[in-house]
Amino acid sequence: MPKTGDDKNKSDTGGDRRGLLRRVVIFQFKLFVDGLRDVILVPVSIIAALLDLVSGTSGASGNFASVMNLGRRSERYIDLFGEREHRVPDENGEEPALDDLLSLVEGQVRERYRKEGPAGSAQQALDRLRKALKEGRDDA
Repeated sequence: MPKTGDDKNKSDTGGDRRGLLRRVVIFQFKLFVDGLRDVILVPVSIIAALLDLVSGTSGASGNFASVMNLGRRSERYIDLFGEREHRVPDENGEEPALDDLLSLVEGQVRERYRKEGPAGSAQQALDRLRKALKEGRDDA
């Protein structure tokens, strides 16, 4: 599957502006996802640590350790700086990453654009909007 991180695709080299724009958009999306993960992990890790303190659990079997493992897995999934391609796969093979999902979405958008062209999607959106407005007036 094609990479979307810091890999060197043909469109990403030679000063291609679209390739740079694509990389910037993907990086910004990954930054957003990474930040969202951090916002979620802050309270969850504090609660997990408090639960471990109250129950007397510690070490690798505790709630906090589980949160840390979840954080590590999510960090590898997001792969913010494209380090995945330099990593040696574990015994289970390479695990999926956000880049795989982004590649899938990008491929579907490109295919739809190729089939319908830029006006096709816009026209369909306008038709749906008109239909929704008409149905809204009919209901009123």
